[in-house]
Amino acid sequence: MLHASYPPGDMVGMQKTDDDPLATVGLRDLRLLQHLLETTSVTRASERVGMSQPSVSRVLARLRLVLGDELLVRTRRGYALTARAAGLRLPVEEALRSLARVFSPERFEPATTARSFRVATTDYGVMAVVSLAATQFIKEAPHAQLDLLPFTADALMQLEAGTLDLALWADGPLPPDFHTLRLFVDGYACLIRLGHPLLRSPRGQLVDALGSYPQVVPLYPDGRGLVAEDVLTQIGAPHARVAIRTAYFASGPSLLAGSDLVMCIPERMAARITALSSGLTYIKLPRAEYNFEYRCIWHARSHRDAGVKWLRGLLQAAARSPG
Repeated sequence: MLHASYPPGDMVGMQKTDDDPLATVGLRDLRLLQHLLETTSVTRASERVGMSQPSVSRVLARLRLVLGDELLVRTRRGYALTARAAGLRLPVEEALRSLARVFSPERFEPATTARSFRVATTDYGVMAVVSLAATQFIKEAPHAQLDLLPFTADALMQLEAGTLDLALWADGPLPPDFHTLRLFVDGYACLIRLGHPLLRSPRGQLVDALGSYPQVVPLYPDGRGLVAEDVLTQIGAPHARVAIRTAYFASGPSLLAGSDLVMCIPERMAARITALSSGLTYIKLPRAEYNFEYRCIWHARSHRDAGVKWLRGLLQAAARSPG
């Protein structure tokens, strides 16, 4: 038997409420409506949702008022759906499925995603980290795209705005709400051509000997511009002069070949360059106190993004590999 606050029958004079239905009807009401439409029975619907029949009847009364329709009508064989109610079955099911997707845990499938990931980095980050992850990226996410973008002065703002997913960053300070993942600690090495006179210098006199040759000094982004990374000056070693400054670590092979120029760069970069370019070698500098930490950084807005989390793990695994 239906319990309602008005007489059953033709529902003459029923007016649909002008209020926002979403302010009147909750998720539990929508679930109850689904069961009422399936069972055409207050008793069976109340059993499914674990509510008393009077409570179900009160919800039904509210639904009738909001929808401006009786929904269930009496027949000689029991109760039946009105035409409006019958037409609501599919929309109600679709609405519940959509709500379930809203509140279900985020899923990310590398094998099927066509997402474009955006990472800001210098060519050091590309060679020391990303190049080692590229094969695995393509293998795990064959339909995805990886955009490697310049690390510019507004990279942190781009991370905050969501136009970048990740950035590769040395161990400088970061604003609040940024997260970091340590990839490795790197030192410095001197990149030179094979046969360079420096190779004949005794190990203990290496730093002093470096000062006899003109330098190529790399520039890296810092604040609103580029800063020269003059490693010999940092370690207090004398040097002849800075001959060339370049914004690209990877320009070493073309600049050093056939000359006595020296280029002090991160050791991982030197190792990658010499592995890919014949005619060059490197000598590790013995000053560990100038080592630095290299990190992956991201803003709090993407901290729980499943796709970004996957990419972070991929870069971390690559950075730990022997290369």
